[in-house]
Amino acid sequence: GFYSETRAEDVYVSGANYGRYYLFHETKVDSVADRFQFDINIGKFYAGAWYEVTHDTLLNAATKDSISQRYIGWESGGLSVHAGNFYQVFDRGLILNAYRDDNVSIDKLLDGSKISGRYQYMDFDILAASSALREDTILEHKYPTMRAARVKFKPFDFIHVGGGHVRLLQNLETAGNVKTNMTEINARINYKYIDGYIEYAMRDGYYIDFLGGKSNRDGDGTYANVNAHYWKVSVLFEYKNYKYLTYPSVKGSFNQPPAVNHQERSLESLYNADGEVGWRVAVNFTQSAYWGVEIDYAESKSRDPHPYYEDPQYRDYLNELFIEWRGVYHKNNEFILSFDRMKHTEKNEITPKLELSYDISDQYSINLTAYAIDYRIYERNPVDKEYIEKYLNFDINQSEKISVSIGGSWSDQKWGGAPALAPNEMIYIEGTRKFANHELIVFYGGQRGGLVCAGGICSIKPTFRGLKISLLSRF
Repeated sequence: GFYSETRAEDVYVSGANYGRYYLFHETKVDSVADRFQFDINIGKFYAGAWYEVTHDTLLNAATKDSISQRYIGWESGGLSVHAGNFYQVFDRGLILNAYRDDNVSIDKLLDGSKISGRYQYMDFDILAASSALREDTILEHKYPTMRAARVKFKPFDFIHVGGGHVRLLQNLETAGNVKTNMTEINARINYKYIDGYIEYAMRDGYYIDFLGGKSNRDGDGTYANVNAHYWKVSVLFEYKNYKYLTYPSVKGSFNQPPAVNHQERSLESLYNADGEVGWRVAVNFTQSAYWGVEIDYAESKSRDPHPYYEDPQYRDYLNELFIEWRGVYHKNNEFILSFDRMKHTEKNEITPKLELSYDISDQYSINLTAYAIDYRIYERNPVDKEYIEKYLNFDINQSEKISVSIGGSWSDQKWGGAPALAPNEMIYIEGTRKFANHELIVFYGGQRGGLVCAGGICSIKPTFRGLKISLLSRF
């Protein structure tokens, strides 16, 4: 966010505003979206609020004009008391992962109160909350209340152990009063060249299973990683094994465990898998500040057979190979060359990518990004079994104050008579001007949509064609 501070004695006031205007090419309809954030600190007390206005925006056709967040709190010597809206993550998110990510249209805002402590030998969080977003779930219109706590003990700098518990209570029209309990324990050892972490979680109680017709299932999950580094080489190993872990269904609302692959995709989000097991190994060799090579490989598969395929043993799967080469050319200008192959149940996606930067002078620089995505479709009766999307972007920057970006995307996808979701060719131009307390961005043209993933959550970003003006301001 963008913030500034004004001091009068021990009073600090900060504010930020993010406004966007859209004019859609196809419909000639315009829309606006605006978010204003305000914070005030008086000694050990603080308070703040978000005010949001949306009107027929690209991702939300409903009009909103209200305070979306408000909070108040007190902090002193490591102890804090907070009331109102907040986000909260317990450790690696196996039992609680309430966060916001606009890139994948995720907002798990909580409304309630919490007490937190951060001390030399112990950290803790205690909270009572419910979902702050009043959107309909798949079958119900009511939201659970949450009681949760976590603690971490730090007897030594290199050893941390802890655990947490989340209890969810909900009154449902179809099932009556239901409850879900989630508990986790974790440990971390960080000593010299090795940093290791492991977390185990259990859940019991209410669980939506449409295919199995069951509403109560016990589940568990394990996540572990080891990061070792020596000389100029670092090695990362990750492991996951989840089953019936997310609440209230495979599209979990309150918890989301790590995805364990470079693109951060999960079989849960891609195929509604109710469990998956997988691993990842990444090796990074760094010769200097400029030269380096990374090789990253990951595999995962669903715990249970896929219900839609004839073979009872067939499971959803995902494996990814990512290779990156970083270096310099001609007067220490940087380049990045990468290759990413993502193969999963329905598709094989191959993405070669080149990024170049060149400093013309102390004030001016240019950047070139070119990549393609080669899709091979495995799903039954696809409209087009193979097609390629190509992307090209060229940036000119002046002292980090002014930048102009020109680019486009091209696709040879055939729609077989069905309405095309995007034109085969789209060109755009974007200009950015940064001021002391403002940043103005003007975009005109076409921006191709597609699958976007982060933190194990995937969503479809729609194609945009038209004019978009964004203004970010701080006060």
